[in-house]
Amino acid sequence: MTQAQDPDPATSHLARSLRRGNQARFGDLYERLGPAIYAWACVRVPGVLRSRIDPEDVVQEVWVRAHERFSTFDPERGTFRGWTFGIASHVVLKAMRRLRERSVSQGSQESIFDLDDMPEEATSFSRRVARDDVLRRFVERLEALDEDERRLILHRGLEGRPLPEVAALVGIEPEAAKKRWQRLRDKLTLPGSPLDVLIDE
Repeated sequence: MTQAQDPDPATSHLARSLRRGNQARFGDLYERLGPAIYAWACVRVPGVLRSRIDPEDVVQEVWVRAHERFSTFDPERGTFRGWTFGIASHVVLKAMRRLRERSVSQGSQESIFDLDDMPEEATSFSRRVARDDVLRRFVERLEALDEDERRLILHRGLEGRPLPEVAALVGIEPEAAKKRWQRLRDKLTLPGSPLDVLIDE
């Protein structure tokens, strides 16, 4: 992927630095993408399931898996942002599968994630993200959008997928997707909006 095609070059720069051995960059990447993953999880996980699949727990689980698997990240195959959201998608799908299995057999209301061995850094960061009032208001605005608008924000604004791919997922022409994305981005750029949660373009 060329730099011109990368919707989030700042994040990709940090990922390249980490690949060169600068371990401090992983914390920077987590700080950069954590709020976007939290917002994404809030929209992806239905409200009725959030007591069991808490977006804060999703952020922690994604952080741990991304850290463990960073050696498998290949910048030639895609962006770090896309790779991380691929992990996030897998985490949420697996949690929903587990939830279905448990609800049939147990009826428990505890979290679906095993957080006992979670690093303190991941726990404190995800807690801070979940308590950020500006981010909460941003998520409320996302949840108030119609379904197609939410999908555009999820796939383009948060995951950073290419516009032609987003257009196909939403079922509209690429040019229409581009215009709607720009309008939505402007709409979400109200005072107090955490615009850095969305891709840089």
